[in-house]
Amino acid sequence: MGLSSNTLFQFTAKRETLEAILTSKYLWPRYCTEYYWDGFRFALPMTCLCDIPLSSIGEHTDKYGHFGIGLSKKWAEGIKELSSVIYTRVGSALYKEVLSILKKKIRGEALTQSDIFLLSKTKKYSGNTFCGGGNEHRLVRHVRFYDEREWRYVPASLKEDEIFIERSSDRVPITGDNEHTKGMPAFQYSDIRYLFVKDESERRVLLSFIKNQLKHNIAQEDMMILMSKVLTIKQIKEDF
Repeated sequence: MGLSSNTLFQFTAKRETLEAILTSKYLWPRYCTEYYWDGFRFALPMTCLCDIPLSSIGEHTDKYGHFGIGLSKKWAEGIKELSSVIYTRVGSALYKEVLSILKKKIRGEALTQSDIFLLSKTKKYSGNTFCGGGNEHRLVRHVRFYDEREWRYVPASLKEDEIFIERSSDRVPITGDNEHTKGMPAFQYSDIRYLFVKDESERRVLLSFIKNQLKHNIAQEDMMILMSKVLTIKQIKEDF
């Protein structure tokens, strides 16, 4: 079995978010906070997907949510801003370069386009992070991010003033203007290979949503194909 897939997966904690993605037909870059970079944290708008086999997504969904979408890599090939991230270990030359960029910003110095690009494409090999939202924003220790094989979309128009860097370990995420990045990157229903929900009861709800709410956006035959792509995480954990 290969270590990667022909599908890129994105997961969320709420069915309503998945429904919004299906209605709009785009993934929405939101401000995500990167924690624990030697006392720093930073945030910028991004859409994150993972490139792992279908049989391996069970543990991934336990951290990031049980609702998701799988889009074909052929779709990904047409989006220049979407690519795999660069992983770096603590103490490496690349890790120290990222730290130097964070310190530069804290000192009030201007970042170059190369600095911005590096921040947007670099991820720690492993470490601690926070998952969930609101009161459920919980600490998850010793995550090997490298196993997630992350692909990341960051708007090509990203500017320095849209990146937030703090000397802090606060768990509350850094907020930004998520409305600014609405509408990117777009997909068609034919690009979808899988849809995921937590269990059978949620599957019935999503099928009803597709049938009743998307009926004006999709041909009947294509709707039936889309509905056939809905799987439950319970199925994945038991049968794959």
